[in-house]
Amino acid sequence: MRSKCLFFILIMIFAVACHKDDDVIIYTRSHTIIDKEVAVLAPLSDSIMKKRLGRTAEWFASNYLTAQASDSVVINLKISWYDENTEDLAALGESLSEDDEVLAVIGPFDNAKVAVFAPYCQRALKPLILPTATSEEVLRRFAPPTDSGNRTVKPFLWALTSSDVKLCETVLDYFATFCKYYDFFETLPQGMVYSPDNVYGKTFFDWIPFFATNFEMSVAENSHYDNGDQLADKIYKWLKTYGKNWVTVASFCVVEDVEDIYKVAYARRKYFNEDPLFFDGDAFDAQYDDNGTFSQVCPTYFVIDDICDEYVETMDTRAQGILQLYQGYSPYADPSTGFELSYQTRFGTKPAFAECKLYDALLLTGICAFYMEHTGEQNFNSAVTTITVEHDGALSSPCWDGCVLERYLHGLLEGEVFNFTGASGRVCFDKENFLVNIGSTYVNWQIKNGRIVHNTYFGGEGKYNAKTTAAWQIYYDESRLRQMFDEMAEEYTGASYPSLDDKYAVIVHASEGFANYRHLADALSVYQALKSAGFDDEHILLIADPSIANDSHNPEPGVVRSSKTGADLMKNIAIDYDASTLSANDVEDLIKTTVPKSPNTNVLLYWSGHGSNGEFTWRGKSLGGGFSAEMLRETVNSLVFRKMLVIAEPCYSESVIKALDGCHGVLAISGAAQNEQSWADNWNEESLFWMSDRFTKTMLTCLAGNPSISYNELYIYCSQHTLGSHVKIVNAANFGSLYMESPDEFFRY
Repeated sequence: MRSKCLFFILIMIFAVACHKDDDVIIYTRSHTIIDKEVAVLAPLSDSIMKKRLGRTAEWFASNYLTAQASDSVVINLKISWYDENTEDLAALGESLSEDDEVLAVIGPFDNAKVAVFAPYCQRALKPLILPTATSEEVLRRFAPPTDSGNRTVKPFLWALTSSDVKLCETVLDYFATFCKYYDFFETLPQGMVYSPDNVYGKTFFDWIPFFATNFEMSVAENSHYDNGDQLADKIYKWLKTYGKNWVTVASFCVVEDVEDIYKVAYARRKYFNEDPLFFDGDAFDAQYDDNGTFSQVCPTYFVIDDICDEYVETMDTRAQGILQLYQGYSPYADPSTGFELSYQTRFGTKPAFAECKLYDALLLTGICAFYMEHTGEQNFNSAVTTITVEHDGALSSPCWDGCVLERYLHGLLEGEVFNFTGASGRVCFDKENFLVNIGSTYVNWQIKNGRIVHNTYFGGEGKYNAKTTAAWQIYYDESRLRQMFDEMAEEYTGASYPSLDDKYAVIVHASEGFANYRHLADALSVYQALKSAGFDDEHILLIADPSIANDSHNPEPGVVRSSKTGADLMKNIAIDYDASTLSANDVEDLIKTTVPKSPNTNVLLYWSGHGSNGEFTWRGKSLGGGFSAEMLRETVNSLVFRKMLVIAEPCYSESVIKALDGCHGVLAISGAAQNEQSWADNWNEESLFWMSDRFTKTMLTCLAGNPSISYNELYIYCSQHTLGSHVKIVNAANFGSLYMESPDEFFRY
């Protein structure tokens, strides 16, 4: 490819180039050629993708040089290719991030490989452009951290696709709308979700329950699988349970290759062929199932990050028949850019998602290189920021085409920067983190007669581009939040309370190991907030494991912070019991025997750690070894208090605090619904660990700035800023007026 680019340049140099100025044709033979190296990490061991990416890069090179034909200075992007599947990514990351000759790095394309490679670029702030990485957790790690609203690290990573959070929303929105339109369900629509047990699948596992709640759906099963055979087995067993329900239940399979789609389709056809209610005979003999019966009964929808014709064409006719009419969803290019049509005309097939994004990655690199050369800008990341922020003007056509790109580059020479639209759509990064592209498009595809056809596109120009934050920054509509709060804050049944004479707090840090640093930071943050509000250690029972502070992985031995510039939370603490010496039953006994029993005392219980359905996990113990919902209720019922506030950070925490429903004088708040994860926050990019959890950080931030805030307004604030999970309130009817009363009666001594 490089030789073809140089050959094209030589033609430009020795042939006659021209441009028009006031109807005078000016001819020139002189060009100054400046080479700029860009490294591309791609799945080159995949022969199909290697061929596709190679020809796309050649097409870009041709258009890029065409756009500079009339310029005296020509930027030549020299691509150094690396196979992300075979390279030692750690060693390569270290060398490329320190190589000043490499202008920028494009790739890796795979999420897990980004997690390995990106930290090296982060330390050196080497520009890293990610064409197809979509894992929410991986991308969020590299968002420039902020403390009190001030960015402490400049952006370096530029993800050209929104995280799969947006894809989760798209898939469930489509299915929920379908169900409501046909009015199939007397109860909530049900979905079964299966995702691979890796960083790619984790986004779907974590976020689909969140959107299911938003769209009033029920997730009957949400599980991981290890390989395609295991996935097919899960689908077969699912059909054995739900097969007679026809369209009333759907399954959503997140897969990584077409072979897994085939294995699921095969398992489904096997089930239907065995059941005489549906078919009598050997359905496997059908070459094509044109009426789509096999694919549409108890529908299964697939989610895959990329799919193209060649992957289906590699299968035999019988396999293609089994795949007939199955459909799914993938990120894709906005068809309004014209790139898809031009590509299809040029190569006879639709472009793969990876090709569209590689083209835009090269385009962004080329524009930035041109801008830096002609303006004197020294920093590539700053050039990206300048080029991709919102501008007043825009060209009438996307500038992936050489002629339009020429107009765009000439505008840069004259000091004009226009909104930038490439092959896959608008390139504009979220304004908060400058991390992910906010204008991603998705396609509903279907397999027909051995080819991939596109049914519907979602997103693109006008629909999602109004969003200005990353896809995981879910800010809820306030009117909807208030409606949800009203539903939880049932009318108080009414009861008088004795005078408030004292306050007591219990803080439990329930996890272990340095990987759970954030849980200790959460517990100590609550402790320090209480101390600052007037509590003394005689009124706080602190159960925590201090060994994490002195772990060999801690970059600051003996110190714990909830953010890189935050205060040392270990200062002047008094841990009453070392959690590493206790069991969950011990904690129950300690609370029962230590907390003062007085009808005039308010009691606060805060719990930080992991959770599972029905219990707070205790220090890595398997299910059944933690602090269960029943233990929580029994503990609370054993105490004598005026009022009690229970605040739970763990995943699935609503499933535990629901046990307190009906307990007089108790209010319980959780950072996650019963089927949801809670979320970490403040990634330490140097030492690679999370420093806090989002819900606790949000709650304490709100209380610090608004000490007398009502429970109602605290809920609104926490819901708007606790990303990816729903804040839940339990037992309001047996507590008090959440519109008039304030948590200040528990947090300020």
